[in-house]
Amino acid sequence: MGNELLAAWRLNIKVLTPLHIGTGTTLTDGYDFTVHDGKTYRLNVDAILDDVWPEDPRLQDKMLGQPPAQLLKSEHFDRPAEFFSYVLAGEPVGARRQVNECVKDAQGRPYIPGSTLKGAFRTALLLGLERDPLKGAKETDARKVAQPMERRWFGNSPNTDILRALRFADSAPCPQTSLRLQPIQMVPNLVVNVEAIGPGAEMEVDVSLDTWLLAQRGKRGLDWQDKVLERVRNFLQVACCKAGKRIALEYEYHETRVNSREDAECRKFYAKIGKDLSDGRVPGFPIQIGFATGWRAKTVLGLTEDDALAPIIRNPRPDRGGHGRGSWRKGQPFPKARHVALMGGKHFLPVGWVWVRPTPLR
Repeated sequence: MGNELLAAWRLNIKVLTPLHIGTGTTLTDGYDFTVHDGKTYRLNVDAILDDVWPEDPRLQDKMLGQPPAQLLKSEHFDRPAEFFSYVLAGEPVGARRQVNECVKDAQGRPYIPGSTLKGAFRTALLLGLERDPLKGAKETDARKVAQPMERRWFGNSPNTDILRALRFADSAPCPQTSLRLQPIQMVPNLVVNVEAIGPGAEMEVDVSLDTWLLAQRGKRGLDWQDKVLERVRNFLQVACCKAGKRIALEYEYHETRVNSREDAECRKFYAKIGKDLSDGRVPGFPIQIGFATGWRAKTVLGLTEDDALAPIIRNPRPDRGGHGRGSWRKGQPFPKARHVALMGGKHFLPVGWVWVRPTPLR
């Protein structure tokens, strides 16, 4: 296929608030990391054992049951490159001394998978396509409830999915020094510690649109509607428009809780990026990706929920409050809370916001 059959862009991605995209691995204090002088050290267990392992079999037996961190000596911290894979600013908070690991390349540098970005754009393209996103839904599993809507608009099978035409590469990695140990307040009294890319980090992502494939509509079962075809062709503009609406809703949510310091900080953040977007003086637009970004970042469902949505919300996964005290009730917005990053114990930020600045490629 010649390059003339593709439209291509390079996206500059700037991290605005702590971003975590997980591997699914949970790191444990003493075995995977240790804390020293306010920093979190990821253990290089093989290097530590090579340095301290005794020749005496009796001493070896004593060491076998010990967590690797207990074998460390003060001099190991003087040579971190030898005994630790990397060092993160900050340390875990809360009773659970565990850390969720983030994705990295073979050199230990964090990056954004193309699938993560494509998922965010997929949600933006679906938003607003129809008034009743639950039409035809029989699932009560929130992870599958939008599938009938996706099939109606994007295609009945992976072979006929219009988003085959939209291809995101993995981002270039950013320096390992961009990583930080980030506590995230999921709900009051529940904090999860994660490895996160800190604000200010920048990466580049190449994305292409297969215009030849889009031109095949009406052939081989590719029966996409005009409305969705136009959206996919203008996916960047659609994402920009949806970002403005989302920011306004988040600002409104935090504005109703004026007595909370958490909400005051988040409101200030949304006011700033909302102004940057509306002024147009900063090229591009924001989008929210990754862990703890919540219901509205990843679904096409309503804002104030009705009877049809109630069984899905009350599913044990979305409504972790269950049926008892504190759970969702009809007429309330969902979710009722927001996940926020704890910044030095003094400030709060929403998580996962990045600024996308596209540049067309020839």
